Amino acid sequence: MGNHRRAMTLLELIVATTLMTVMVATVAVVLRTGHVAWKAQQGDAVKIMAANATVRHIVRRVRQARAVTSITPAGSVTGKLSLLMPSGETMTWDHNVGQKEVSFKISGPNNVLSTGITELNFTGYEADGTTETTVAEDVHSVKCRVAVELPRDANGTRIVSCWAWLRSW
Repeated sequence: MGNHRRAMTLLELIVATTLMTVMVATVAVVLRTGHVAWKAQQGDAVKIMAANATVRHIVRRVRQARAVTSITPAGSVTGKLSLLMPSGETMTWDHNVGQKEVSFKISGPNNVLSTGITELNFTGYEADGTTETTVAEDVHSVKCRVAVELPRDANGTRIVSCWAWLRSW
């Protein structure tokens, strides 16, 4: 009896290599798909957070304001709002539709507050809280509405809105 060493045949080596290649390719595709989905979800979350932050920022300042000095009509998606603050400064928010940005300024140059905003809409209300007005002196509450586009979402647009009353009339 001789010393028999069993080795892999060329056919077995080719089959093993092919199976390993298919498994590695499958795992790579699954990982890439998961990564792409995660990045898309992350992008949507950033847009929604920007919309929420924009609304919170505006509402907080409206509650502190002495008066509204200018407000765009309710149907305008390029909303602009200016407030007179107790310090005497004027704060202004303005939407640039082309760049999808909301800018903010305090008696000076514009600063970008948030990006990815497709609509910014303000509605002014008189003291009764139901009558819409664009007359700055008559505005006692403001409804702020911000929209962002989410391409992966079924309806495609997420809207965040909030009301705020001016505390000092």
